[in-house]
Amino acid sequence: MTTKTLERDKTLIATYVGVALCGAALLLGATAWFGGRAVAGVAVGVVLALSNLWVLEQLVRAYLDAGRGRWAVVAVVKAIILFGVVALLVRSGALSVLALVAGFGSLPLGVVVGGAWPVAKET
Repeated sequence: MTTKTLERDKTLIATYVGVALCGAALLLGATAWFGGRAVAGVAVGVVLALSNLWVLEQLVRAYLDAGRGRWAVVAVVKAIILFGVVALLVRSGALSVLALVAGFGSLPLGVVVGGAWPVAKET
């Protein structure tokens, strides 16, 4: 019996670090120039960005291991849950839409930073 060892790609690790660093920079900016409500919105946006990246990683791994089929449904359900959580947070008035979007912006920024990271290119 053999066991399968999942090894993380260096580019993926760099992407997680890039998203976290961009999120930290956005949080510092929100702390310096805006109030507590904006900081909370950015923080929630960063958490949503990191968790979305993790869920996407799991979906792609499962899709590649198991093939096509039901994973498309799981991806659609993930998107519906993400939009539902954002809608609830915004409609309740607890968080600013702009701050939430700014925090979630750490995802595309972090992907760019992670892809440009020198360690990621050593493969």
